[in-house]
Amino acid sequence: MTSPDKLQLCVSSNPSFRQHRPSVKPPVPRLSLDGIQPRGPKPHIKTHKSFISENAKSARQMKPPSPERVVEDPFTLTALVREKKLGKVPLYLKKRQEGWEEAARVKQKQAADKTPAGMRKLPERQREERLTSLKAVQSALITDLQRLPICCDSFALQEKKAGFERRLVEIEAAIRAMSLSEVYVPIASP
Repeated sequence: MTSPDKLQLCVSSNPSFRQHRPSVKPPVPRLSLDGIQPRGPKPHIKTHKSFISENAKSARQMKPPSPERVVEDPFTLTALVREKKLGKVPLYLKKRQEGWEEAARVKQKQAADKTPAGMRKLPERQREERLTSLKAVQSALITDLQRLPICCDSFALQEKKAGFERRLVEIEAAIRAMSLSEVYVPIASP
């Protein structure tokens, strides 16, 4: 029996063997272009046309449109001035503004109805004045508390410190209440 190397050598060196070798696949059929003419220039033919110079030439020869050919846009400033529509609020915007005003009135009426019985809303100016005075009292109490000795051995100092701390808790609660956007006070209150 022959070795595979010898067989390969015989196959590659023998040209007649290659020619008589049976084909594994049948040949692929080719499309025939008989009678069909391709459109446009053939891709391998190069034209000697300079498109850049032709564009430059046509740009130099262009003229601006004459005034009689210009059609006036109905939305230009001169058309609006001629029709006297410039500066007028459109009807749909007027209706929308009326709707907003009505909604604001309804909201204000509902806010007025939220006032609890026997109470009145504190005006903004008074609320701010009370808030600033409460903050001033708070800072004064804090400085007084800081002046106390660290060790409070006597009963009097312990009572004084506890009084300052109770008063600070009350002031902080009042500051939180006055920091709200709407503050209600009893009607008899000044």
